[in-house]
Amino acid sequence: MVFLIFNNKIILAFLIFLALVSSMAIVSAGGNNLTGDVVLADVGHDNSIVYVDSNAGSSGNGSENSPFSSISEAISGAGNNSRIILKDGVYKGVSNTGLNVDKNLIIESASNGVP
Repeated sequence: MVFLIFNNKIILAFLIFLALVSSMAIVSAGGNNLTGDVVLADVGHDNSIVYVDSNAGSSGNGSENSPFSSISEAISGAGNNSRIILKDGVYKGVSNTGLNVDKNLIIESASNGVP
């Protein structure tokens, strides 16, 4: 049991680290504002932007106005090469830890609601 808790903390720390590194890589990519360069696609399509808010209800669709409530929903709903933006909040429990990512994704945190 102790190993499982320790393992989950390592995975959560890795996801946070990955989100921070991904954010830095995006910001440092030539100093361009990527907002105009990103094509917003419907959730589930490749290269889409998917939003997650730990305080959202369970009926979200991954859009900015109706985000998913868990990281696992976002991973399932995102297409390959999509961005998952985690809005401010605490992400814990089985839907947010120990997750298997089986596609190319960028997972980043939003600071005060701004990705």
